[in-house]
Amino acid sequence: MINSTYPSQSYWSYDKQDCPDPYGSIQCAKVGYTNTPRSMIYRSLFSFGIGSLLHKHVQDAKLSMDTVYSWTNTDYGTQVRVTGGINSGTTWSNNSGSWGAVVATANSHAHDRVRRRTEWGVTKALQTASGGTSNTLTLGLRAVSESDVNNWKKFDAGTALLTVIYNSYPNAPDLLTVAGGPCLTGASRPYIRTLTPALKARLTDPDGTARLLKGTFYWWKLSGGTRNSTDSVAQGSVVAGQNANVTIPSGRLADGGVYVTQAIANDGIDDGQYSSTCEFQVDVTPPGGPSAVTSTDYPNDGQAHGGVGTAGTFTLKPPTSTPSDFAGYAYTLDAGTSAASATQVTANTSDHTATISINPVVDQAYNLRVWSRDKAGNFSTSPYIYAFTVRAGTGPDARWSFDDSAGTDISQHGNTMAVSGGTWTSGRGAYGKALLLDGTTSYAATSGSVATRDPQTGGPVTLHSNQSFSVATTVRLDSAAGSGQEVIVAQDGSRTSPFL
Repeated sequence: MINSTYPSQSYWSYDKQDCPDPYGSIQCAKVGYTNTPRSMIYRSLFSFGIGSLLHKHVQDAKLSMDTVYSWTNTDYGTQVRVTGGINSGTTWSNNSGSWGAVVATANSHAHDRVRRRTEWGVTKALQTASGGTSNTLTLGLRAVSESDVNNWKKFDAGTALLTVIYNSYPNAPDLLTVAGGPCLTGASRPYIRTLTPALKARLTDPDGTARLLKGTFYWWKLSGGTRNSTDSVAQGSVVAGQNANVTIPSGRLADGGVYVTQAIANDGIDDGQYSSTCEFQVDVTPPGGPSAVTSTDYPNDGQAHGGVGTAGTFTLKPPTSTPSDFAGYAYTLDAGTSAASATQVTANTSDHTATISINPVVDQAYNLRVWSRDKAGNFSTSPYIYAFTVRAGTGPDARWSFDDSAGTDISQHGNTMAVSGGTWTSGRGAYGKALLLDGTTSYAATSGSVATRDPQTGGPVTLHSNQSFSVATTVRLDSAAGSGQEVIVAQDGSRTSPFL
């Protein structure tokens, strides 16, 4: 309290115990003009912590307390005003001049000493304070007339309440993605190869999951565009902490356009802050195909070159008309592999070519299929096909890995083995497959002589056992017991086996 007659006196812990019976044990907050025991004007002040309300949307606020005494049994008004802060040194002299305009007025009486709850609407004052930086709000009570004893009142200070209904503004959406990619801007902005990209953002709210959220996404042209309600799409009923997912409708973006996108959350009461902006460029036009593929190791001249295990260098050349967002190439030797699944290689920045190395594993004719690729991930409609042939004679004439749970000759010379009585088990180190034989009756065998290719002509020839050749295998013996020969590989003959 502060007192006009004693302007230098602090009432921080003084003169509060003179409430009338039956309220002698409470602290009274005195307001108005009294002439007992002498002429004095009292005002009472209340300080409230509002740190948790800063930057919130205050929807309603009321100050209330009990009136326990008044000079008359007729209602008279008591005003609420915002004042300067208070402490143990607050006096009439250093505080009364800080009182602002009237916030609210409430009429009450209690001459009969019956408690009556008195309430002031202070919503505007709380809205103003919540937009500031101070963690406290001080509200003062003063009589409408400070020269009339009919306005004299006493309030129960212990019943003072500041009741606030507020809403927290949703947080700015975060973790934005465009077409599944990260949120980037400037030179790092992504190229996307769709006219209907998916947009995603996480929505959160300081008030938790109490209210479902709506996420609205806006987009506009980077050059000359602005955020507008027409170019927007929203998803509602999103639980706080979850993602809002939308798709820009067809017909709203143009091929080649550069756009900005941004999101905002709404909790049914308030909009939050806008998210950071993301940029993207639309590109749905595939680049032209590669203009050429060259290799001095494996020329495209219809002749066989190199050999199995001999790596060759190939140069991939860009389209005749190279787009500004040209990125690189995709290539494969597998006729069943698509551009997206093929090996990807980045073009160099100077002449947009790329150099690749291929190490043939089979002596045969190959078709190297090469596509152009732009930054959006578009591939040229058709591949450039570069044909070359690998010379025979350096790789194996026949080879069986058994990884396919069959006796396929992976040298591709056609020496398939028929498996009789064997079973399939995990390979060495649990990698691939292995053929498990019983050591007596089970076996794997070709149907005839081993076929291979002539190193000079590439035509089919038969491996002759009367010439030099070598055989190698990897075997794990279950047991070394017994006295007989443990034959791993053998070749049948008319009278005996040429080798065991």
